[in-house]
Amino acid sequence: MKSSPWLVPTRPNPSAALRLFCFPYAGGGASVYAPWSKALPATVEVVSVQLPGREGRFHEPPLTNLPEVMDGVARAIGDNLDKPYMLFGHSLGALIAFELARRFVAHARPLPVALVVSGKRAPHTPSRRRPFARLPDAEFIREIAAYKGTPASILENAELMELILPRLRADATLFDDYQYRSSGPLPCPIVAFGGTEDAHINHTELLAWGELTDTFSYRTFEGDHFFIHSNHDEVSRALSEVIDSAVSVGKPALRCA
Repeated sequence: MKSSPWLVPTRPNPSAALRLFCFPYAGGGASVYAPWSKALPATVEVVSVQLPGREGRFHEPPLTNLPEVMDGVARAIGDNLDKPYMLFGHSLGALIAFELARRFVAHARPLPVALVVSGKRAPHTPSRRRPFARLPDAEFIREIAAYKGTPASILENAELMELILPRLRADATLFDDYQYRSSGPLPCPIVAFGGTEDAHINHTELLAWGELTDTFSYRTFEGDHFFIHSNHDEVSRALSEVIDSAVSVGKPALRCA
């Protein structure tokens, strides 16, 4: 695999049958997917996407413009399409993965065997959240706390929040400024994951992903917006099922529940 600051292989495997590119949620870095290297089939090379301003790229300013993000991601992943691959993204990561698949369609690049979107409403459905990237610090932090993904010990640490607020605001800006532009259905399967207690995405918004592809399936898991962590084992098993099906059959199948 060609190296890039945008990509962090969590389990290098040159002989892998499939490469899984994983996109973190807002505020997250490549390390959030490190546990998956042991949970998924050994035939998979797990590669996490690292945006500027995160972990090993902390010294770089975070990006607030989605086209800039897409340019960097597309270059890095576009240089590594030498074998079948799959895209997985959670929340903001799902949005970036979806837009990457659309960009590859527009540029006639090899497409993923599947796009797995997690914890994200379909992008063409109306947003129910108010824009908050540009709110004063106190209000912004309350909005972040509502997602239950950042420990209170961090949110209450003024010095630490001073360091990470620019990264969180940058990601929130990507959400706030995103505008869906209609195009034809993706010519690759979409599999949607959702949490049964996720207050930010309802069942209708999850199922609406099916309107963006000709091949769709979905799965719900117990948990809130961050069910991929609280229900890690079940999510890993479901993702392994999608991967096995895609590799052996060519079209991922997953029972809907």
